[in-house]
Amino acid sequence: MLPYIIQVILFQILFLAIYDLFLSKETFFSKNRFYLLFTSIMSFIIPLIKLPIVQNSVSVKYGVLLPEVVLSPETIIEEQEWYQSINYFGIIFWLGVSFFSVLFIIKSYTILQLIYKNPIEKKKTHSIVLLPENSKAFSFFNFIFLGENIEDKRRQKVIEHELVHCKQRHTIDLLLFELLKILMWFNPMVWLYQKRISLVHEFISDEIVSKSSEKNKYINNLLAEAFQVEQIAFVNQFYKKSLVKKRIMMMTKKQSNKILQLKYVLLLPIITSMLIYTSCSNTDETGSVISNINRYNEGNLITVLWSKEIPKTKEYSVEDLTEAERKEYNVAINNETERISFLMKPRIFEGKNGKKILHYNSRESVGMSMKYYNYSQGYGSKYTINKIPLSMAGVFPVYPGCEEGDRDCFNTKIREFVLENFDFNFIKKCKTHDCLFDEVYVHFIITKEGRIAKIKADGMSSELKKHAMDIVKKLPQMKPAMKDGKPVAIKYTLPLWFKMK
Repeated sequence: MLPYIIQVILFQILFLAIYDLFLSKETFFSKNRFYLLFTSIMSFIIPLIKLPIVQNSVSVKYGVLLPEVVLSPETIIEEQEWYQSINYFGIIFWLGVSFFSVLFIIKSYTILQLIYKNPIEKKKTHSIVLLPENSKAFSFFNFIFLGENIEDKRRQKVIEHELVHCKQRHTIDLLLFELLKILMWFNPMVWLYQKRISLVHEFISDEIVSKSSEKNKYINNLLAEAFQVEQIAFVNQFYKKSLVKKRIMMMTKKQSNKILQLKYVLLLPIITSMLIYTSCSNTDETGSVISNINRYNEGNLITVLWSKEIPKTKEYSVEDLTEAERKEYNVAINNETERISFLMKPRIFEGKNGKKILHYNSRESVGMSMKYYNYSQGYGSKYTINKIPLSMAGVFPVYPGCEEGDRDCFNTKIREFVLENFDFNFIKKCKTHDCLFDEVYVHFIITKEGRIAKIKADGMSSELKKHAMDIVKKLPQMKPAMKDGKPVAIKYTLPLWFKMK
């Protein structure tokens, strides 16, 4: 969930930066409104999109499952206090959601009270709510709230201005961001989006109303007013002192050349880049029939999945597969055999959209991988040359202090490094009970330059995953793996098991 939230915020920052730099000063107000609405919604959708064509076009890295590291403290860990098992981040999040929900309800109730307690003049397309003894002027859906203290000679222009907000459904835009503020109250980008679209609403209304009257007179009218401001974010108000200068500047600005509308084409490469990024990233969360999945490959007909839990869907045999599915099944089996272990036997289950799931038990994989290493080192087989798997012959990095080609030294050094850097006192500090009984799979890549990159982790405890990733980040730079005389990147999966004595 956290990677998804980070991506949403980063995409919104990029979209707003493009708006501020290239679009905000142009007079294409309706297009700017669409841009702000479209990009705010797309920032939530793009991280969820995984394009198979992009995933399949990326060159496959060699993958290795390392021997597991068993982490067992020498002293018995004391039972956690009640306050240590509380998920404080979750509590803070829901407190924020509750606070802004209550705030929204109060503001909505305030609007409804004004409607029911004050006299209303009903028109064909709108209703005017007369507010006694004040000079407020704002709109909410088809209701225009008008203070009785507003001078008669200015009242009509105020109504025309607010009527544009009503006809163009500007309230819906503001309500959208108000709801996003409830769900993502911690995200400042939502607040900035709402501020910018409120200003665009005023530009649109000013442009339309000033066309039907003398522009200078309309500007003087705007400068002469000093209405009370209703402190509700999801109403469109005629007068807001902080926006008056910007509105006047935009009304007196020369109309932008139509050729400048090509700036909106910037959206295409930006969204394409975002889709490529999210499709290639390892932050995929399927949320489907299996939880806690390590995804290794997704084909057109067969999806290869690794998980602790067995899917609760219909199971198939190889004989049940179509000819096309069987071809892809054989390719997938060969790929997984090269990556992990030829000793493991997958099962076939029904998946989404008519696909089949080729399921490997990740809980079983660690034990199998150890058998695989022992088997390949202790006995010869058609899968090994000089105790090294065919697919990995000569393809692994050199850990500092190890001789080139010494895979056992590489595995041992990784294990020693983890044990030396793991803070067993961290378990006592952990605020969730999962820390005591979790197994974590840390995925990382040793790049062509021998550096550690793209670190991810799977496990129940978010705190233990973070601690495990912090350890892997500290791994030293290594001499990169070589394949056919060229450096190659290799993806590793490091299983960490924490066991109580």
